[in-house]
Amino acid sequence: MLIQSRRYCVEGTSSLLLVGFDEIGVGYTRLLKSNKLGKASRLLCWDPVEEMILISQKISQKRENIHILSYKNENCAVAASVLNVPSYGNYYEEDSQSFFFIEGDEERQMISYLSLKDFHKSIEGVEQPVILEGEGLTYMPMVDHQHDSYYMTSIHGILVVRPTFSNEKVFIR
Repeated sequence: MLIQSRRYCVEGTSSLLLVGFDEIGVGYTRLLKSNKLGKASRLLCWDPVEEMILISQKISQKRENIHILSYKNENCAVAASVLNVPSYGNYYEEDSQSFFFIEGDEERQMISYLSLKDFHKSIEGVEQPVILEGEGLTYMPMVDHQHDSYYMTSIHGILVVRPTFSNEKVFIR
């Protein structure tokens, strides 16, 4: 009988707790701390296979930095960042391990993505955090009025982007 281990990530105010369960009960716990975690940050996704966590950190009213925290080694450290991105919306697609986000200004917005598959192999040997840029996927169609944020998801392998008409995703903890 094959028993899968279950892993959970619990978000706190300034840290993250990883809990692993085995067939008996709690197999391990690990507390992850970083100076990038705090009141101005938001957990975007957790990838237990790649041992990384994506967070956004608010830098102004409508801008944020996306940080990829790696906990592959003993410390939880910033491995890479995408800097000064508009906070329109983002989405992490688990199957392809791709991170989609909207960038650009209010007049011309573009959906970009980062492939995070085999992320640690691609930055192997780099001592300092890497600054990444998204790869442009497509431009957003022009609309009659601007939206402050967009909801992104994947349905049957198709990326769906729609404007949010209310403050669905509040940036508070």
